Amino acid sequence: MTATMTVPPRASGASVVQADEAEPMDVECSVPPRLSEEDYAREIILAAYHRDAARVASVLRLCGPKATAEMSLSRAAAVQLLGQDVYLGSHSWSTQEGFPVMYFAAKWGGAEVTKVLLESGARVAQATTLGVQPLHMAAQEGQVGVARLLLRHGAPAGATDRAGWSAFHYAANHRWATWVGDASGQLEVLELLAAAGADVNASDSEGYTCAHSAAQSGKTEILRLLKRLGASPDAKTARGVMPVHVAAEGGRAAAVDELVRWLPGALDAEDFRGHRPIHHAAYHGHVDVVEVLLRHGAEVQPGRRKKRAAGDGDVNRDQNSPSESPTRGADKERHGTTPLHLAVRSGSVAVVAALLAGGADPRGRDSHGWTPRGLL
Repeated sequence: MTATMTVPPRASGASVVQADEAEPMDVECSVPPRLSEEDYAREIILAAYHRDAARVASVLRLCGPKATAEMSLSRAAAVQLLGQDVYLGSHSWSTQEGFPVMYFAAKWGGAEVTKVLLESGARVAQATTLGVQPLHMAAQEGQVGVARLLLRHGAPAGATDRAGWSAFHYAANHRWATWVGDASGQLEVLELLAAAGADVNASDSEGYTCAHSAAQSGKTEILRLLKRLGASPDAKTARGVMPVHVAAEGGRAAAVDELVRWLPGALDAEDFRGHRPIHHAAYHGHVDVVEVLLRHGAEVQPGRRKKRAAGDGDVNRDQNSPSESPTRGADKERHGTTPLHLAVRSGSVAVVAALLAGGADPRGRDSHGWTPRGLL
């Protein structure tokens, strides 16, 4: 499918410079001199938003190199300029977060706009207040030409923002992209990043890797590429969350299927609560994910875990394995919550029916003595 971009119409009065409605805009004469730096930034950002490299060049001819390198807008000003529906893609909603013009060029402007800015003195790795660099935005949007240009100009392939997200994270989480369509651009950017030496298993401050990001987006083609690039499907966050938990919780049935085929032991992977993927899917009411997990052989009752062949990895050990940490074992024994308990608690009739059909025991009690029926 060909990618298309949803661009809100330019609001009346949004630009400092108004085009004559009856005549085609004369790019050379459209920007009067002696505007403030913020006004120039607004003009460049609007032009980048509409991929108008000629207009960007016209504005830049009136700015010095230093001004070009430093120009930025706050989130509040950018939203006012572009509209409330524009997602700027950041870890913060602070109205004072600064967004440099290179951010918008890499996110929406395309290679020509980015090239014009770089040649006029913009910094290749100029970051927002929270450390988001142009390469991160090119990766998120699948802007292959921009990513290639930035890397050629020395953008660090493995650079992270202040939350620890690398360009790999941004490219893998396709759902954040402005573009509507397939993930072909993101796939190419991932290949470029790997070729440039970026670490496919780099984790953020909480332990999330790009495999977690891909699981969240649900794009199986991204997961398959990450597998080829050497990503770890068993990467765990500080809370023991693996990509399969993320996919199950988000209702990404195809991604769950892909991850379990990639790592069969993921079926029984437990987070810090002792919850497996089927717990996450049941609690969030994702019957399609529950059915996928049941088809792969997920157990619906605690203590009925199937023994796995030796060498399959820690996530496949039997529940009572002595090598398992005492804390985790005690946690499971103390709570005893089954997927059926969680499905009843969430009110998902379809999941309850699927679990009962899969052999769940409606009389099983948790550590408080509650049966699933007793939770109704």
